[in-house]
Amino acid sequence: MDDEESDEEERPPKLKNWQIRRLAHALKIGRRKTSIKSLAAELGLDRPFVLELLRDPPPYLLLMCASLPDKIVETPSEPESEPVESLPIITEDVAEAALTDDIDESKPKVQEPAHVMQTRWSMQKRIKKVHLETLERVYSRTKRPTNAMVSSIVHVTNLPWKRVVKWFEDKRLEDGIPDQRVRYRRPMPNTVSAN
Repeated sequence: MDDEESDEEERPPKLKNWQIRRLAHALKIGRRKTSIKSLAAELGLDRPFVLELLRDPPPYLLLMCASLPDKIVETPSEPESEPVESLPIITEDVAEAALTDDIDESKPKVQEPAHVMQTRWSMQKRIKKVHLETLERVYSRTKRPTNAMVSSIVHVTNLPWKRVVKWFEDKRLEDGIPDQRVRYRRPMPNTVSAN
């Protein structure tokens, strides 16, 4: 009876298709480039078992690995929205070609700086319902929040500073509140004219 129990414990678990695909991908990119610990956690398997599968892969895993493409091409999940205008980075090649007016189509496109790409991403980020409620609650108290208030909103909602400020500008515009603040002027003292 003890032999039957030990056989059941030593039998490897049956892998699901998604686990096999993930293991095949890890096998394709190489054991050195894969974190065994995180792979085992992702698959819900023991680390020694995952390591054994990668060291001595079964035939079905080798077949799956061979069927994978060499380079995995990531397809964009969402279509690109309208590009944000930015100043292009001008390299010497582009500047020289612009002077001689013979820019080849085969040359690579001008790259955008990282801060411009990050700004585009953060401006595309949708405002969640909870964040919207927070913004509207602050707006009901004051139409023009101070820098400290905006800073705390940014801290709470994790939205970009510019996005919060823009939301308040748009909301004021929507409600028809004048763009400029009216400065307080002291009333002129009543002067008595000497006639």
